[in-house]
Amino acid sequence: MRIDLRVGSTEVNQTTSASKSERPKRPEIADKSSAGTDQAHLSLDQSKMRALEDHLARLPEVRSERTRPLKAAIEGGTYQAPAEHVANAVFSEMLSRSKLIR
Repeated sequence: MRIDLRVGSTEVNQTTSASKSERPKRPEIADKSSAGTDQAHLSLDQSKMRALEDHLARLPEVRSERTRPLKAAIEGGTYQAPAEHVANAVFSEMLSRSKLIR
């Protein structure tokens, strides 16, 4: 099969459409009332969710033990970002912007 990304391509329609005799038969649905509807059943332990929410609420938003030394180095003018990190950040930013333009 050949994939053609052009919208409205007749070639895609011709190569992907199979005749009714080639298509596999769909099994009959016993209960016609549920035909065409999707269902999902999620079981969630509410006590675990509350415990996780409480734990997250107690965590500090900013981990000051990690940010304090960095802030001091920036303010003191001694922070030197590794050139590789700067280059990667610039390149990543350029890529993300080019994807937004398309």
